Amino acid sequence: SRLPFFLLGHSMGSFVARDYLRRYGRELDGAILCGTSGGNPWAGLGIALAKAIAAAKGERHRSALLNRLAFSGYNSRYGGARTAFDWLTRDRAVVDAYIADPLCNFVFTAQGFETLFRLLRSVSGAGWYRSVPEELPVLLIAGDMDPVGGYGKGVAKVGRRLKRAGVRDVSCTLYPGARHELFNETNAEAVCQDILRWLETCPTEERT
Repeated sequence: SRLPFFLLGHSMGSFVARDYLRRYGRELDGAILCGTSGGNPWAGLGIALAKAIAAAKGERHRSALLNRLAFSGYNSRYGGARTAFDWLTRDRAVVDAYIADPLCNFVFTAQGFETLFRLLRSVSGAGWYRSVPEELPVLLIAGDMDPVGGYGKGVAKVGRRLKRAGVRDVSCTLYPGARHELFNETNAEAVCQDILRWLETCPTEERT
């Protein structure tokens, strides 16, 4: 016998997790996708632009243009944004720590952006939804003020498309006022309690 296996992916990690579900979803007892996206109609343009910039300036070039394409407008609904990263969380201390951390506050390379756009496009197509095992429980969580998930609309769309594809156990929770990083939000404790309750209700299969 073994302990049950659950996979949780946040933000870009949720795109990686979605790709994992396509390949190995039947080995899991459940999946949690946090701060994911409903897809980006500009992903194709982003791929082409990133390839062109990489060809002209090198794969490791850090392009302000690509960065704007990926993140511009993320603060647009908050009004009087204090920093460029207010979209991350309402917790100012977390935002300030993010800005001060060189391992967080940096621009992707051209190749990095191309990989990101390709990954998002790959897990947003109809083929991905059909590839998710029908018996796999999936929990979607996001803030309804998270621009990555289209302020909840994109996340809800992912849930609806999973259900239409035949995935039988899909739950979606949107937290009012919360932004992108739910585990660094002012309501993080409630988020963790909700996840724990969901994990405890998931049926698990004994495997040897």
